[in-house]
Amino acid sequence: TLGQSLNQIADWLQEYLAVPQLRLVGVHSLKECDQLNMFLSDLSGKPVTDRQQRQRRQLLDAMVDTQFRLGVSRIAIGCESDLLFALESGLSETGCELVAAVIPTLPLNASSAAIKDKVQNFPADAITVGDLGVLEHLACQQHAELLITNSHGLEISERIGIPLLSAVYPLHKHAGAHATQWIGYAGVRQTLYRIDNLLASGQQTVTPYRSSFWPQRDLIYSVPT
Repeated sequence: TLGQSLNQIADWLQEYLAVPQLRLVGVHSLKECDQLNMFLSDLSGKPVTDRQQRQRRQLLDAMVDTQFRLGVSRIAIGCESDLLFALESGLSETGCELVAAVIPTLPLNASSAAIKDKVQNFPADAITVGDLGVLEHLACQQHAELLITNSHGLEISERIGIPLLSAVYPLHKHAGAHATQWIGYAGVRQTLYRIDNLLASGQQTVTPYRSSFWPQRDLIYSVPT
């Protein structure tokens, strides 16, 4: 099963059907993709396919390419709890710092030990129940560099001056956003590249310093008359 909210259903299936079972937060990280592939391989008695192994190597290359910017980034996320935990699992592998996390409601089984443990060990200071207004306040307060939420977050990103990654429904600002791949080795790889490009677009460029003693300085910076 995928997502903490399905734990009760997984318990029922285990009790009444006694089928092989694997519980994952999501399939948004290298670790979880590995667990799913190894589980299916053991279940089928066949090795992991060449395609999956190739995509895993490509993901590792992407993690190396994006670590320099993602490893020092500050991210604010607003979405439902299952997706929040899934996205966090992938972002934490690259060193991203989750500085704000807002969910609309508590999970249905929020009293369960698994959910309590997940919330208590969450990297952000606290998971806040609120709306996009709360997310905007926390993102400003914590100096977030990237916003991850639905398309309504575009107005927030414009007001506070940070890029937006649309990852939650509704997705109506960009054509084809609903068809974007997020899961599996290939999906995680594309997510890392999207985040890296958005962070790069939000960084200010620094004008190169030119010494006053540089002989060609006047030729480059002179204004033609």
